[in-house]
Amino acid sequence: MTTGTELKLERVAALLKTGDLAARMGVSSSRVSRIENSAIVTNDAAQRYRSALATFRTVTARAAEAIQNIAAIRSSEM
Repeated sequence: MTTGTELKLERVAALLKTGDLAARMGVSSSRVSRIENSAIVTNDAAQRYRSALATFRTVTARAAEAIQNIAAIRSSEM
């Protein structure tokens, strides 16, 4: 069982706005807000929410890796 507050904390920890997550989920910002304000979130809704959230983490991890690679290349050129 998942609460909306738990999901909201995950989104906030990922530094995402409701609009960003809503776009990735294919729903409105108000729908994300309703999910986050729910005492109990259905398993289906929680899974869709977390799946969308995970795509941002993947992109962020890839960006961080790219930045590290660029830094390594620059330091080897010195």
